[in-house]
Amino acid sequence: MTIATLVAVCLIFSLIGWTSNTYAAVALSIGAVVCISAATGGATTQDLKTGFLVGATPSYQEIGLAVGALTSVFVIGLTLSLLNRSATRVNAITIPNVEVASDVRSQGSVSYNGREYQVLSALGSRTVPDGRYYYDPAKHQIDYQEVAGIGSADYPAPQATLMSVVINGILTRKLPWTLLLFGAFIVVALELCGVRSLAFAVGSYLPISTTATIFAGGVVKWLAQKAAGTGEESEAGSGALFSSGLIAGGSLGGLALAVVVGLKKEQIVAVGTRWFPGFAQSDLAALLIFLGLAVVLFFVARSKAPIHN
Repeated sequence: MTIATLVAVCLIFSLIGWTSNTYAAVALSIGAVVCISAATGGATTQDLKTGFLVGATPSYQEIGLAVGALTSVFVIGLTLSLLNRSATRVNAITIPNVEVASDVRSQGSVSYNGREYQVLSALGSRTVPDGRYYYDPAKHQIDYQEVAGIGSADYPAPQATLMSVVINGILTRKLPWTLLLFGAFIVVALELCGVRSLAFAVGSYLPISTTATIFAGGVVKWLAQKAAGTGEESEAGSGALFSSGLIAGGSLGGLALAVVVGLKKEQIVAVGTRWFPGFAQSDLAALLIFLGLAVVLFFVARSKAPIHN
C-alpha cells in the first residue's frame, strides 16, 4: 500500500512539474502517513478485539495505544539516529565546476576538517550523482560525499532503498517502468495460481539473511505438525505463543544492541570479542545456537500446554 501510494503521489507531482528534491521529501512524508495510518489501524483493530475477548475497557485501551504509539516514535527515532550516526562516512571526492541549482540544492553548512562547507543535496542532476555532498563555494567544487549509515553496507535498508528508487525514478523520469509492469503482471499470475503474492514479493526484495530465518520457522512449524499428526495450529497454540515471545525478545535484544553500537565504539569494552574471541566471531557457534533454538521451538510447538482464562 505504501509503495502504491508513493507511485501515485509521485506521478501526480511529475505531471504538475513538482520534481525537485523538496517534493521528494513531501512524497515520502505522504507515504509515511499512509503507512503509519494503516499499521496503527491494524494494530488498533487487533487490540480492541483482544480487549473484548478478555473484558478490557476500550477507553483505557485507546489511551494505551496512544501512549504506545508516541513512545515508539521517540524510541525508534533515537535508535535510528544513533545507528545512522555511528555508520555515516564522509568520503573524499572531487567534482569540479558545480553550481547550485534546482537539482543541486543547498541544505545548510557544515564544518569539516577545519573548513566550512555548504551541504548540497543532488537529485536528478546530469553532472552530480544523487547524494549529499560538501561543497566549497569559493572553488565551485565538491570535496566530500557524505554516505549515510542507514542504507549502507553496515545497515542495509532494502525497503527504504526501494522507496528511494521509486520516488527518484518517477520524479526524474528515469524509472524502469518495464520492470515495474513486469512485476505487477507476475503478481497477477501468482494470484491466479493461488500463491500469496505479498509473501512472494517480500521474499523477493528482502535479503536472504532475513528471509532464511522466516523459512526456518516455517519448516519447524511443518515438522511439528507432522510429528503431532494435527492440522493447522490455532493462533493460541503453544508454538504460536512461543514464537511471539521470540519476536518480542528479538526486538528488545536488537534495541539493546542498537544502543550499544550507536555509542562511540572506542568507549565500549566488547566483552565477547575480548574474552571469548573464537566463540564470539564463530559462524559455527551462531549456527549451533540457532539450531538449538529451533529444536526448543519444535518441542514447545508439539506440547499441549493449557491456556488459563
